[in-house]
Amino acid sequence: AIGAALIASGFYWPEIKAWLAPSREPESIRMRTEPSSVREQERDSSSVPSSGKSTPILTSPKPASATSVAPRTVASAPTVLERTFSGHKDWIQSVVFSPDGKWLASASTDRTIKVWDVVNGASLGTLRGHEGAINAVAYSADGKWLASAGDDGSVRLWDGFSGGQRGALRGSGGSLFALAFSPDGRLLAAAGRDRTIFVWEVDSGARVATLEGHKGDIFALAFAPDGKTLASAGADKTIRVWSRRTYEETATLGGHKDAVLSLAFSPDGRWFASGDAGQSLRLWDARTLVHVRTLTNFGRSVLSLAFSPDSYWLAAGTADKTIALFEGDERALAHTLSGHDDFVQSVAFSPDGRRLASGSRDRNVRLWRASKP
Repeated sequence: AIGAALIASGFYWPEIKAWLAPSREPESIRMRTEPSSVREQERDSSSVPSSGKSTPILTSPKPASATSVAPRTVASAPTVLERTFSGHKDWIQSVVFSPDGKWLASASTDRTIKVWDVVNGASLGTLRGHEGAINAVAYSADGKWLASAGDDGSVRLWDGFSGGQRGALRGSGGSLFALAFSPDGRLLAAAGRDRTIFVWEVDSGARVATLEGHKGDIFALAFAPDGKTLASAGADKTIRVWSRRTYEETATLGGHKDAVLSLAFSPDGRWFASGDAGQSLRLWDARTLVHVRTLTNFGRSVLSLAFSPDSYWLAAGTADKTIALFEGDERALAHTLSGHDDFVQSVAFSPDGRRLASGSRDRNVRLWRASKP
């Protein structure tokens, strides 16, 4: 920092160090704040106001101390059980917050979607229309649409505010397990048992792409935060990356030894995570698609994944009935949340990162809040 006593250094690993500089600045970087000679005064006359008082060209900041570097503000982990939502008659397969964080939608194999008030816990309504189990539910980023996909092979579009059904999109008839809106809300992708990914334009309902390449059921879909790529994963133990511009497969990622059940991109676009039916959670560099590390010291099958909005926390819903919370770039296991009586099929962070919702085969949705305000 020119004119200050602070030096910053960066390394290949995502870390910045701040160093206190020597007390004396080299002449080559010393900032001149006032003219030191008549010649300089004449040259800098344009910076002197009509009052005749000299004004510094650049004001050098006061020397910084090591404690002046503000640490990153990190939201507390949502580890305190706030409430439990009950009402479904069968497994809960998917949960999602509305974009404003006020509502929570849950989808179940009982063929219904329930919408809950996050603040007071009230049930706001039950959406019916599917003719089979509902496996996935998602809100568009603007909250205009709520989409659901199920065993009847259809994607239902609901008004995100009133809950009224606005249309139905169909693939080839096979069960649909995964669903994802593009970040701009223009596209909706769904996939499932027939090894195919279907992509529709939401407003028109037109199918714009049919993506093939997987050799087994597809269990997970996720758009990158910039909306340029779509990732898919499934029973063939691979993750495939597709270009939104060309709808062509651009990469196939291996390494998992079991079916890949879950995917999630970090909101900052740096990472994506994948979980499989074994005990493996793999972290990837989202920009280079290079595998960074594998986490194996927890639970059983990784059924669901979600990053917090600030990308600091990674939640994993597992088959051992718990939620694992990993923190920071190192993804150290920081907390394990217990309370569900069956597999945790879905996890989702609220938009402000202060809450975490978990849906389970025990027919309940649990809402966890941060331990500190």
